[in-house]
Amino acid sequence: MAGEKEYKVITKKGIDIAEIEAELERDTTSDAAVSANVPNRTVDVAYAKKANDRITHYMMTDAEAAELSKDPRIHAVETKPDPEVFNYELFETQTAQFDRSTSNDADAKNWGLYRHMIKEFDPASTSNTYSADYTYTLDGTGVDVVIQDDGIDPTGHPEWEDANGTTRFQQIDWYTESGVAGAMPAGHYTANPAGAGEHGSHCAGIAAGKTFGWAKNAKIYSLRHFGGAGNEIPTTDKYDLIRHWHTQKPIDPNTGFKRPTIVNQSWGWRASFSSTLQVTHIFFKGVDQGIAQQDLMGGGLEQYGIVYYKIPYQSPSDDVEQEQLTDAGIICVKSAGNGYHPIAGANAPYYSGIHDSFMRYIGDLGVDYYYNRPGSPHSDDTIYVASLDRTLFGTEEFITQSSERGPRIDIITGGDDITSATSTVSTYAKQFYPGSGSHYTSRISGTSMAAPQITGMGALWLQANPGGTAQQFKDFLAIHATSNSYDSGTDESFNEDNVIPRRYGAPNRIAYWPYNSPNPWGWNGSSGSGTAGINT
Repeated sequence: MAGEKEYKVITKKGIDIAEIEAELERDTTSDAAVSANVPNRTVDVAYAKKANDRITHYMMTDAEAAELSKDPRIHAVETKPDPEVFNYELFETQTAQFDRSTSNDADAKNWGLYRHMIKEFDPASTSNTYSADYTYTLDGTGVDVVIQDDGIDPTGHPEWEDANGTTRFQQIDWYTESGVAGAMPAGHYTANPAGAGEHGSHCAGIAAGKTFGWAKNAKIYSLRHFGGAGNEIPTTDKYDLIRHWHTQKPIDPNTGFKRPTIVNQSWGWRASFSSTLQVTHIFFKGVDQGIAQQDLMGGGLEQYGIVYYKIPYQSPSDDVEQEQLTDAGIICVKSAGNGYHPIAGANAPYYSGIHDSFMRYIGDLGVDYYYNRPGSPHSDDTIYVASLDRTLFGTEEFITQSSERGPRIDIITGGDDITSATSTVSTYAKQFYPGSGSHYTSRISGTSMAAPQITGMGALWLQANPGGTAQQFKDFLAIHATSNSYDSGTDESFNEDNVIPRRYGAPNRIAYWPYNSPNPWGWNGSSGSGTAGINT
């Protein structure tokens, strides 16, 4: 049919997509019982997500999609986004420092390990440079950590080893293990192209590395869904595979629960605009501001909360699939993003409705971009993590300037200048991994580095609480968090400079891991030693 394009038809929670499929995939002209919102013709299937009971892709016209979206059973009818504007984005930035003490040698560490073991932060104490042994009691045994990212270095990186030198990186066939129809892309676990696995390896090291990470005995899994030059898992399957793999796990007779799964998502949807793109319309807190055509940046729009040329984008299908993941008992940890914006929950009240502020621009006058809502993938149970800066604001710590903030944030953790593993084909500035001449570390900043701190802590928490829920883990983080992050106020005078010290409603919670005792594992932090491993 002329004018057709691919749409994702997404049902509301509790409505099986099969009910809609039965009406869309036949001619309903003479069937009075069928909803008037359903096209009265046979609609072609573009992609049947057989592993998902709420989403199917169809070929429809814009008018048919708009009408179907009015059906009370439908959550959303979503077209594929324009790749020139909407894209997945890794939430990191490479910078020039390795750790909080500004050391720049091969002995650098993930300073978050040390900071988040400190209950009372003392900015005047030399111990805050973290040149000390890291000791632990829990190591993530019995927990599966999934890095949903650009891959993990598959070349035997020492960071994936356990205390006995055996790799914990599990290179599974996701389709076989999950029971979802399909075949693994050739080369999914290869170290190519250039840059493959650089970001995912860094996140894996922070969450579960033996040197840089928290969960030093958890199993590590990689689901590469971008950045692999054709060897990625298709975007249509990136959630279903994890969900069905988890639900098919057997009950562990020793715990009475399935082996827990925690997923690190250091990426998200962003709408990326040209800095000179002309904005034509701003609704701020529900009020039309009567904006004339002007540049997106430098046009005085900061007062309405538009402080960057990349804004969060909400994908209804990604959010539904994220909700399905968390409803299945999987804990998902999400980096908040590096777009400078305050973000609130999708429907929660915030500053008299500021989260319902939106913009329009030339060429897309019918679409509203909600820049104070969290970017996808989002669900209420997803744990949103902001980045703690390496430096101090006076004597207090603060959320990194570029980090998203606002009341949707659950916790703040170290994300600025974090050292961890990277891949052999990484394009980041690299140094050799301690004791190796063929594997690498790098120093990177962003909420991408903050999220895996919580993923790692979550794996430790799940080791002790294998039946624990996302809400229980959120409560644990809130109860034990320390309060030392600076906030200059809660007024709504938005501009990029003023964002630096403000939380804009984000809770004053810096992560604190309370379980610490002398154990055989240690890290020699003395200058130039370059050693890490088991103390004997």
